[in-house]
Amino acid sequence: MSSPLGAALTRFIDARGGGEGVLPTSFAGLALFRATDTVAPSHTLYKPCLCLVAQGAKQVSFGTSVLDYDEHQCLIVSIDVPVV
Repeated sequence: MSSPLGAALTRFIDARGGGEGVLPTSFAGLALFRATDTVAPSHTLYKPCLCLVAQGAKQVSFGTSVLDYDEHQCLIVSIDVPVV
C-alpha cells in the first residue's frame, strides 16, 4: 500500500516525464531516486544528505555494518561515507 508521501512523489515525478534512477529537480541540492524494481548493489560515496524512503525499503552497507530502512524511517548522513 502506498503512503500519501509516496503517492505525491509518484505524481510529481510522472508530471515531469517519469523515469527511473536519479532524477534532478529544479530545487538546488534536491534530487529524487526512483526504482520500480530491485536495484543491484553498487559502490558509491554518500555525501551529507537526508534519505527518505517513500515506498518499499532500502539497504546500505558500510564497512561490516548493514543498515535496513523503509518508508517509516530515514537515513541521515552527516559526513562523506563510502557505501555499497
